[in-house]
Amino acid sequence: MKKKFQFLFFSFLLFLAFFPSITFASRYHLEETDLSLLLDDDSWYVFTRGNIKDNEELEELGVSYDYLSNLMDENLIYLDAVHFSDESDDMIELFVRKKSGSKVESLSTYSKAELKLLEKELANNQDSPTSEIYENDYKFIYLEYQDSGYHLLEYYTIINNDAYTVTVQKVNDFTKEEKEEIRKTIDSMIFEVESKKEEETKKEEKEDSSILNYAIIGAIAGGIVGFLISLQNRKPKIKL
Repeated sequence: MKKKFQFLFFSFLLFLAFFPSITFASRYHLEETDLSLLLDDDSWYVFTRGNIKDNEELEELGVSYDYLSNLMDENLIYLDAVHFSDESDDMIELFVRKKSGSKVESLSTYSKAELKLLEKELANNQDSPTSEIYENDYKFIYLEYQDSGYHLLEYYTIINNDAYTVTVQKVNDFTKEEKEEIRKTIDSMIFEVESKKEEETKKEEKEDSSILNYAIIGAIAGGIVGFLISLQNRKPKIKL
């Protein structure tokens, strides 16, 4: 048994030697949502509504529980994650927000043509020069734009009548590698989708063609897009 354990241990070390960049991420289940996602908590400070009470990392950043709790409540935030670069003073901040009450159950029931219409409307609203429809297991509208001195990447979707917005902000341009890492986080998302008959859902959503033009855009854009905020008194992690 001992020799077998030694063999497995050295096999694992050999695996790490060939794949030195591998990271071990944690899955965060966001309270009061149907969403979970992966983030590497060795490189990110990750705050959710359920983990900020008596959180030592929050104290390390010099931010109070009351401040962040109120910030989350007032801005519909369910996750606030912060990453500091090892090579520079660059800081990336990622927010996940949810707005409930959409008349639309899910973007997944809409065609490419209908999603292109939504993409165009959201891009116009945000004055975004770069936009696209992004699909993995779900359908998202993706935007890149600048606002108030920040470069922003945003992903929008609707699941279970809830509009979700993932906003990633940074003062400097995002690198190609940073965009790829953010996309990996988007690809790690799992929604607990409520089961409904797809045909029945489509019928209900097609009864009023104005839903696509107004309800979706209102659910996502109303009080959610164009969001910029930063935690106070941020400090990089001290590596011992």
